[in-house]
Amino acid sequence: MSADAGRDASSTASSTASSNASPNAIPSAHPNVSTPVTPPARDPGIVVDRQYGRTAIPYGWVPAPRFLLRRDRVLARLRQVPPGRVIEMGCGAASLLADLAAMGWSGAAVETSAHARTIASHMLADLPQMGLYEHPDPAWEGSFDLLMAFEVLEHIEDDVGVLTAWMRYLRPGGRVLLSVPAHAHRWTATDTFAGHVRRYDRRDFVALGEKAGARVVSCDNYGYPLANVVEPIKSWTHAKELSSVEPRKRPARTPEEIAARDARTSESGVHRDAEVRVFPLMTSLPGRLAMRACCHVQTWFTRSELGTGFLLEAVKP
Repeated sequence: MSADAGRDASSTASSTASSNASPNAIPSAHPNVSTPVTPPARDPGIVVDRQYGRTAIPYGWVPAPRFLLRRDRVLARLRQVPPGRVIEMGCGAASLLADLAAMGWSGAAVETSAHARTIASHMLADLPQMGLYEHPDPAWEGSFDLLMAFEVLEHIEDDVGVLTAWMRYLRPGGRVLLSVPAHAHRWTATDTFAGHVRRYDRRDFVALGEKAGARVVSCDNYGYPLANVVEPIKSWTHAKELSSVEPRKRPARTPEEIAARDARTSESGVHRDAEVRVFPLMTSLPGRLAMRACCHVQTWFTRSELGTGFLLEAVKP
């Protein structure tokens, strides 16, 4: 999922809904005539898994274990909330928005990465209530009940400025759900590979929400123990794919390192080669039982510092 969606959020005063028209919109033949419309068909490459949600194997995307751990916590929270209008910044493949559509939500998916947006267009092809946009429209201010951004803010230099800009799209009392990788000291080659600017300690993440004008309700740690097992394996594989100018153990600093980091950002969240290879194991009976158990076990450690990610919930005053 691309952080460019965030960087562009505060600089799209000239953007319009027409320039970002959703490929999922169903036009009316005449605005004053009620015409029966055949619902769009789901893309044949999109499969709805009963446990893991939508997958897009022909397009190279399946949910990663860490995505599923986060998804479990997000959906658990939103089952307690009446459906409304949602905007997700940096939606990536938009699988989570498909989950929300099944729960009665409608809204907008914002994604500036062309690769991710292509996958999302297949993912949402049969869901016209979820529009897909390259940039947000300033006319949307105050029109959404829920703002989501998962694993996006860590890509953005001016995270406070961008989150403040995003908050304008919420109505007063609207809800915010954000996630970021946890603990600055846990930097690995995967952070470099994904194009991260930083990881967050809990107090810094909470402070970010407050500086952006939100009232923070909770900040939970998630992922432990499964994500902690997966993280070093991914770091080892990603380290082998990095170029010689890309640092393995710290954020980018030099112009060359920053240029390489920014080039990687657009693939973050949709680079799933390894996950596609192991997905048959995840969908086996042992794999399903193990994932279900891990989703449950992580709830025992939400107040700890053991997991690899933070999930923040806040409200716009």
